[in-house]
Amino acid sequence: MQNAIRRLALCFFFVLRTLVSAERAIAPVTQQKIDEFMHLRMTLSVLDDRDKALARIREFEKDTVPLLRAAHGEQDALILENLIVSEVFNYYFDNPPISRDEFRKLLADQKAKDDAYFDAHKGETFSEWFWATSGDVYSCWTTFSIKDILLYGTTIKKYYLSAYEVNPQCSLALMALGQWYFQAPGVGGGSNKKARAYFEQARASSRNSAETYFADIFFSQFLFEQKEFAAAKTLLDEADSLNPNSAYIALIRAQNENGVSLYQYNRKRSRYEK
Repeated sequence: MQNAIRRLALCFFFVLRTLVSAERAIAPVTQQKIDEFMHLRMTLSVLDDRDKALARIREFEKDTVPLLRAAHGEQDALILENLIVSEVFNYYFDNPPISRDEFRKLLADQKAKDDAYFDAHKGETFSEWFWATSGDVYSCWTTFSIKDILLYGTTIKKYYLSAYEVNPQCSLALMALGQWYFQAPGVGGGSNKKARAYFEQARASSRNSAETYFADIFFSQFLFEQKEFAAAKTLLDEADSLNPNSAYIALIRAQNENGVSLYQYNRKRSRYEK
Protein backbone atom coordinates (compact mmCIF):
# COMPACT_ATOMS: atom_id res chain seq x y z
CA MET A 1 0.00 0.00 0.00
CA GLN A 2 2.78 2.39 0.92
CA ASN A 3 4.54 1.63 -2.39
CA ALA A 4 1.33 2.38 -4.28
CA ILE A 5 0.95 5.70 -2.46
CA ARG A 6 4.58 6.53 -3.18
CA ARG A 7 4.10 5.77 -6.88
CA LEU A 8 1.01 7.97 -6.99
CA ALA A 9 2.89 10.79 -5.27
CA LEU A 10 5.74 10.53 -7.76
CA CYS A 11 3.28 10.46 -10.64
CA PHE A 12 1.56 13.58 -9.29
CA PHE A 13 4.93 15.30 -8.89
CA PHE A 14 5.93 14.68 -12.49
CA VAL A 15 2.52 15.70 -13.82
CA LEU A 16 2.64 18.89 -11.76
CA ARG A 17 6.14 19.65 -12.97
CA THR A 18 5.02 19.15 -16.57
CA LEU A 19 2.08 21.49 -16.06
CA VAL A 20 4.31 24.18 -14.50
CA SER A 21 6.71 23.92 -17.44
CA ALA A 22 3.83 24.11 -19.89
CA GLU A 23 2.66 27.33 -18.28
CA ARG A 24 5.87 28.97 -19.45
CA ALA A 25 5.23 28.01 -23.09
CA ILE A 26 3.75 30.87 -25.10
CA ALA A 27 0.26 30.82 -26.55
CA PRO A 28 -0.19 30.22 -30.31
CA VAL A 29 -1.53 33.75 -30.72
CA THR A 30 1.64 35.10 -29.08
CA GLN A 31 3.78 33.26 -31.63
CA GLN A 32 1.58 34.74 -34.32
CA LYS A 33 2.14 38.26 -32.94
CA ILE A 34 5.89 37.67 -32.69
CA ASP A 35 5.93 36.67 -36.35
CA GLU A 36 3.81 39.70 -37.27
CA PHE A 37 6.21 42.00 -35.45
CA MET A 38 9.25 40.45 -37.13
CA HIS A 39 7.53 41.03 -40.48
CA LEU A 40 6.73 44.61 -39.43
CA ARG A 41 10.39 45.18 -38.55
CA MET A 42 11.38 44.00 -42.00
CA THR A 43 8.82 46.02 -43.95
CA LEU A 44 9.42 49.22 -41.95
CA SER A 45 13.04 49.20 -43.11
CA VAL A 46 11.72 50.48 -46.44
CA LEU A 47 10.80 53.76 -44.75
CA ASP A 48 13.42 56.47 -44.37
CA ASP A 49 11.16 58.40 -41.98
CA ARG A 50 11.97 57.33 -38.43
CA ASP A 51 8.93 58.97 -36.85
CA LYS A 52 6.50 57.21 -39.18
CA ALA A 53 8.17 53.87 -38.49
CA LEU A 54 8.04 54.41 -34.73
CA ALA A 55 4.38 55.43 -34.92
CA ARG A 56 3.62 52.08 -36.61
CA ILE A 57 5.55 50.26 -33.89
CA ARG A 58 3.71 52.05 -31.10
CA GLU A 59 0.38 51.32 -32.79
CA PHE A 60 1.29 47.63 -32.88
CA GLU A 61 2.27 47.78 -29.21
CA LYS A 62 -1.01 49.44 -28.19
CA ASP A 63 -3.11 46.90 -30.07
CA THR A 64 -1.16 43.82 -28.96
CA VAL A 65 0.62 43.95 -25.60
CA PRO A 66 -2.36 44.68 -23.27
CA LEU A 67 -4.42 41.94 -24.91
CA LEU A 68 -1.63 39.36 -24.54
CA ARG A 69 -1.09 40.32 -20.91
CA ALA A 70 -4.79 39.98 -20.10
CA ALA A 71 -5.37 36.75 -22.03
CA HIS A 72 -2.08 34.86 -21.77
CA GLY A 73 -0.04 36.28 -18.92
CA GLU A 74 3.06 38.30 -18.21
CA GLN A 75 5.66 36.26 -20.08
CA ASP A 76 3.82 36.55 -23.39
CA ALA A 77 3.39 40.31 -22.96
CA LEU A 78 7.03 40.80 -21.93
CA ILE A 79 8.29 39.04 -25.06
CA LEU A 80 6.53 41.56 -27.28
CA GLU A 81 7.60 44.44 -25.05
CA ASN A 82 11.21 43.26 -25.28
CA LEU A 83 11.04 43.11 -29.06
CA ILE A 84 9.53 46.59 -29.23
CA VAL A 85 11.93 48.24 -26.76
CA SER A 86 14.94 46.76 -28.58
CA GLU A 87 13.62 47.98 -31.94
CA VAL A 88 12.95 51.48 -30.57
CA PHE A 89 16.54 51.48 -29.30
CA ASN A 90 17.76 50.75 -32.83
CA TYR A 91 15.73 53.60 -34.30
CA TYR A 92 16.82 56.09 -31.64
CA PHE A 93 20.44 54.97 -31.49
CA ASP A 94 21.91 57.82 -33.51
CA ASN A 95 19.67 60.68 -32.44
CA PRO A 96 17.49 60.00 -29.38
CA PRO A 97 14.79 62.60 -28.64
CA ILE A 98 15.59 62.42 -24.92
CA SER A 99 18.72 62.59 -22.82
CA ARG A 100 21.22 59.75 -22.62
CA ASP A 101 20.18 58.94 -19.04
CA GLU A 102 16.46 58.97 -19.88
CA PHE A 103 17.09 56.80 -22.91
CA ARG A 104 19.03 54.24 -20.90
CA LYS A 105 16.31 54.25 -18.24
CA LEU A 106 13.81 52.97 -20.83
CA LEU A 107 16.02 49.91 -21.28
CA ALA A 108 16.76 49.62 -17.56
CA ASP A 109 13.04 49.63 -16.75
CA GLN A 110 12.34 46.86 -19.26
CA LYS A 111 15.31 44.86 -18.01
CA ALA A 112 13.95 45.22 -14.46
CA LYS A 113 10.59 43.79 -15.60
CA ASP A 114 12.35 40.80 -17.14
CA ASP A 115 14.51 40.29 -14.04
CA ALA A 116 11.45 40.41 -11.78
CA TYR A 117 9.70 37.77 -13.88
CA PHE A 118 12.73 35.49 -13.84
CA ASP A 119 13.03 35.91 -10.06
CA ALA A 120 9.34 35.22 -9.46
CA HIS A 121 9.47 31.97 -11.45
CA LYS A 122 12.79 30.45 -10.42
CA GLY A 123 13.13 26.78 -11.24
CA GLU A 124 10.57 26.95 -14.03
CA THR A 125 11.00 26.60 -17.77
CA PHE A 126 10.83 29.76 -19.87
CA SER A 127 10.06 30.19 -23.55
CA GLU A 128 13.04 30.48 -25.87
CA TRP A 129 11.52 33.77 -26.99
CA PHE A 130 11.61 35.16 -23.47
CA TRP A 131 15.25 34.16 -23.02
CA ALA A 132 16.29 35.56 -26.41
CA THR A 133 14.39 38.85 -26.25
CA SER A 134 15.47 39.45 -22.64
CA GLY A 135 19.04 38.93 -23.87
CA ASP A 136 18.43 41.58 -26.54
CA VAL A 137 17.22 44.11 -23.96
CA TYR A 138 20.22 43.29 -21.75
CA SER A 139 22.55 43.70 -24.73
CA CYS A 140 21.06 47.09 -25.67
CA TRP A 141 21.34 48.23 -22.04
CA THR A 142 25.07 47.45 -21.89
CA THR A 143 25.73 49.47 -25.05
CA PHE A 144 25.83 52.64 -22.96
CA SER A 145 28.90 51.52 -21.03
CA ILE A 146 32.06 49.64 -22.01
CA LYS A 147 32.38 48.61 -18.37
CA ASP A 148 28.94 46.96 -18.47
CA ILE A 149 29.75 45.20 -21.74
CA LEU A 150 32.77 43.62 -20.05
CA LEU A 151 30.89 42.84 -16.83
CA TYR A 152 27.73 41.37 -18.33
CA GLY A 153 28.80 39.99 -21.71
CA THR A 154 28.85 36.41 -20.43
CA THR A 155 25.43 36.88 -18.81
CA ILE A 156 23.98 37.94 -22.15
CA LYS A 157 25.58 34.90 -23.77
CA LYS A 158 23.94 32.73 -21.09
CA TYR A 159 20.53 34.13 -22.01
CA TYR A 160 21.00 33.31 -25.69
CA LEU A 161 22.37 29.84 -24.90
CA SER A 162 19.38 29.23 -22.63
CA ALA A 163 17.06 30.07 -25.54
CA TYR A 164 19.05 27.70 -27.73
CA GLU A 165 18.77 24.92 -25.15
CA VAL A 166 14.98 25.30 -25.06
CA ASN A 167 14.74 25.34 -28.85
CA PRO A 168 17.87 24.72 -30.99
CA GLN A 169 15.86 25.91 -34.02
CA CYS A 170 15.12 29.40 -32.65
CA SER A 171 16.47 31.61 -35.42
CA LEU A 172 16.50 34.76 -33.27
CA ALA A 173 18.67 33.09 -30.63
CA LEU A 174 20.95 31.61 -33.29
CA MET A 175 21.45 35.01 -34.93
CA ALA A 176 22.26 36.52 -31.55
CA LEU A 177 24.74 33.76 -30.72
CA GLY A 178 26.44 34.23 -34.09
CA GLN A 179 26.88 37.92 -33.38
CA TRP A 180 28.02 37.29 -29.80
CA TYR A 181 30.75 34.82 -30.77
CA PHE A 182 31.84 37.01 -33.68
CA GLN A 183 32.09 40.26 -31.74
CA ALA A 184 33.45 38.93 -28.43
CA PRO A 185 37.25 38.96 -28.12
CA GLY A 186 39.01 35.63 -28.34
CA VAL A 187 40.16 35.86 -24.71
CA GLY A 188 36.51 36.36 -23.72
CA GLY A 189 35.22 33.32 -25.58
CA GLY A 190 34.78 34.76 -29.06
CA SER A 191 35.17 32.39 -32.00
CA ASN A 192 34.69 32.96 -35.73
CA LYS A 193 34.23 29.21 -36.21
CA LYS A 194 31.35 29.08 -33.72
CA ALA A 195 29.92 32.33 -35.10
CA ARG A 196 29.81 30.89 -38.62
CA ALA A 197 28.10 27.72 -37.41
CA TYR A 198 25.40 29.69 -35.58
CA PHE A 199 24.86 32.05 -38.52
CA GLU A 200 24.48 29.10 -40.88
CA GLN A 201 22.05 27.40 -38.52
CA ALA A 202 20.04 30.62 -38.06
CA ARG A 203 19.53 30.83 -41.80
CA ALA A 204 18.65 27.14 -42.11
CA SER A 205 16.19 27.39 -39.19
CA SER A 206 14.33 30.48 -40.41
CA ARG A 207 10.59 29.83 -40.44
CA ASN A 208 9.45 32.78 -42.53
CA SER A 209 10.65 35.56 -44.83
CA ALA A 210 11.37 38.00 -42.01
CA GLU A 211 13.63 35.56 -40.15
CA THR A 212 15.42 34.72 -43.40
CA TYR A 213 15.81 38.43 -44.18
CA PHE A 214 17.59 39.20 -40.91
CA ALA A 215 19.58 35.95 -40.91
CA ASP A 216 20.84 36.77 -44.42
CA ILE A 217 21.88 40.27 -43.41
CA PHE A 218 23.79 39.32 -40.27
CA PHE A 219 25.50 36.34 -41.92
CA SER A 220 26.38 38.42 -45.00
CA GLN A 221 28.15 41.00 -42.88
CA PHE A 222 30.08 38.32 -41.03
CA LEU A 223 31.20 36.95 -44.41
CA PHE A 224 32.11 40.48 -45.54
CA GLU A 225 34.50 40.80 -42.60
CA GLN A 226 35.98 37.39 -43.52
CA LYS A 227 36.63 38.91 -46.97
CA GLU A 228 34.23 36.44 -48.59
CA PHE A 229 32.76 39.27 -50.62
CA ALA A 230 30.95 37.26 -53.30
CA ALA A 231 29.14 35.11 -50.73
CA ALA A 232 28.30 38.21 -48.68
CA LYS A 233 26.79 39.91 -51.73
CA THR A 234 24.73 36.82 -52.61
CA LEU A 235 23.12 36.78 -49.16
CA LEU A 236 22.49 40.53 -49.21
CA ASP A 237 20.89 40.21 -52.65
CA GLU A 238 18.62 37.48 -51.29
CA ALA A 239 17.59 39.71 -48.37
CA ASP A 240 16.90 42.50 -50.86
CA SER A 241 14.65 40.20 -52.90
CA LEU A 242 12.61 39.42 -49.77
CA ASN A 243 12.08 43.10 -48.98
CA PRO A 244 12.77 45.29 -52.02
CA ASN A 245 13.72 48.96 -51.63
CA SER A 246 14.87 48.56 -48.03
CA ALA A 247 16.63 51.68 -46.77
CA TYR A 248 18.46 49.42 -44.31
CA ILE A 249 19.97 47.29 -47.09
CA ALA A 250 20.79 50.42 -49.09
CA LEU A 251 22.74 51.70 -46.07
CA ILE A 252 24.59 48.39 -45.73
CA ARG A 253 25.46 48.34 -49.45
CA ALA A 254 26.82 51.88 -49.24
CA GLN A 255 28.98 50.97 -46.27
CA ASN A 256 30.20 47.78 -47.96
CA GLU A 257 31.20 49.77 -51.04
CA ASN A 258 33.41 51.83 -48.73
CA GLY A 259 34.95 48.67 -47.26
CA VAL A 260 32.95 48.83 -44.02
CA SER A 261 30.72 46.05 -42.67
CA LEU A 262 27.47 46.63 -40.79
CA TYR A 263 29.21 45.57 -37.57
CA GLN A 264 32.03 48.06 -38.09
CA TYR A 265 29.53 50.78 -38.92
CA ASN A 266 27.55 50.12 -35.73
CA ARG A 267 30.70 50.17 -33.59
CA LYS A 268 31.84 53.47 -35.08
CA ARG A 269 28.50 55.22 -34.75
CA SER A 270 28.12 54.53 -31.03
CA ARG A 271 27.89 57.75 -29.06
CA TYR A 272 26.99 56.24 -25.73
CA GLU A 273 30.09 54.37 -24.65
CA LYS A 274 32.08 55.88 -21.83
